[in-house]
Amino acid sequence: MPPPILFTRCEDDTAFTQPVMSSVSSPFTKLGTPTYAVGKYDNGLQGTINAGYSFDPTGFYSNNDIGCMEFWWKPAAGYDASDQWLCGGFDGAAGKFGVFVRITGSGSTLNMRVHVTGGTAYLNYTVGTGTFSIGTNYHLAITWNRSGIGGGGNYSEAFVNGSSVSASSTAIPAGVFGANGCGIACYPTLLATHYTRGVIDNMKLYDYDKTDFNDRWNERGGLNDMVINS
Repeated sequence: MPPPILFTRCEDDTAFTQPVMSSVSSPFTKLGTPTYAVGKYDNGLQGTINAGYSFDPTGFYSNNDIGCMEFWWKPAAGYDASDQWLCGGFDGAAGKFGVFVRITGSGSTLNMRVHVTGGTAYLNYTVGTGTFSIGTNYHLAITWNRSGIGGGGNYSEAFVNGSSVSASSTAIPAGVFGANGCGIACYPTLLATHYTRGVIDNMKLYDYDKTDFNDRWNERGGLNDMVINS
């Protein structure tokens, strides 16, 4: 499989200033004072009030009609108590498009979505947060392709622990990631109530419609054969 166009191990500040893989220089902007805790592979980015990282994904995509975002998430106590931002990108303006994974509303559901701000949701997978256990690592991914994933009839798809949990045959207009940035472990505009209660680890972006996540057990995700933990 082709390597990611962006990959950070999320384990410390250096992992964001010097990511394992990045097709643009200095991709991340530090927000507040991030902290770190044990994630899937060594440390990961720990959700903290008004702290995390943001980045502008538009610089990575010569053609953002196709792509994939994946990461590990380990929920902590309180993860099911409020609205939280896990990882994703959006434009922030009505009529613009985004991809995100978040805990919505009162904390009752996990929402994985490809959508237009203020309008249509092209993929809208929701599952009760009771599905997840505190301290357990979960692999989450969203894939999209305006021409059809793998040449088929679905245009966006959500995956949990390597398995497809939802797919949408609703066509996606151009411009899936917006220019106002992504947030990892916090909302990109640092809303104090929207930080992750848990740890985000090994975040990756791809410029193809990845659907095979067997390499999630390899910390470097296809960059080499070094397997760390399982």
